[in-house]
Amino acid sequence: APAPAGAPSSAESAARSGGVVDGRYAWSQTPETVEVSIFVPEGTKAKAVAVEVSELRVLIAVAGERLLDGEWEFKVAPEDDPDWEVRDDPSLGRRVVRLTVRKAPMPGGLSVVVWWKRLLKGDPEIDLGKIEGRKRERTESFAKAWKEAHVQFKNSVSQRTPIPVEVGGNDPMET
Repeated sequence: APAPAGAPSSAESAARSGGVVDGRYAWSQTPETVEVSIFVPEGTKAKAVAVEVSELRVLIAVAGERLLDGEWEFKVAPEDDPDWEVRDDPSLGRRVVRLTVRKAPMPGGLSVVVWWKRLLKGDPEIDLGKIEGRKRERTESFAKAWKEAHVQFKNSVSQRTPIPVEVGGNDPMET
């Protein structure tokens, strides 16, 4: 289905929050998901595509040829039936296999957004500072608050009175 009017195209999304790698694929991300469009030959049908997604790795092959095979930059939350499709992407001017995966939640239930510098380990990195919507001002205010809290903690600790603790000499087992 075509993107709604006013919605960014795959190429525009990749330029803002991902990238294009060696004419092999384009990728983009949101705070929760990663989307990759793997370039495939014209006329590729879904029945010729094999998609394997695990927490750490991805493999996409067409007619037995591995087009994308590697280790994710960070863990993903794999699904039993990964979300993928074969389609013509006018913004990229190519036929693609488009795969969408969810980023794995942070351990301990932390509410932290992890922006990926690259899709696969070993691939080229993007400049995270250019991602639209990234909350740089929130990061800066958090860093300032953390620094102030650290100063307050150090002051509090430096003003504490040491508590004397006797060591040895009162052991009931000694004769």
